[in-house]
Amino acid sequence: MNDTTIDMREAKAIWNMVMHDDFRSIMSLNRPTGVRTCRACGCWEMDACWDEEHGACWWIEPDLCSHCQETPA
Repeated sequence: MNDTTIDMREAKAIWNMVMHDDFRSIMSLNRPTGVRTCRACGCWEMDACWDEEHGACWWIEPDLCSHCQETPA
């Protein structure tokens, strides 16, 4: 097998992600190990959350982005 060969489980997982519009999961396939990631939504520095009003998210805690922080009641 060469480096571009994937097994059927990987192919099925990728197909399911595409069919379910889970593009953040597809992006995470290329995420290097140890990259800062939001514990709530899974965004990271190369795939930030986007909001029309606030723009891209930023880090509130080491593992929580600004779009996922709980707003006070």
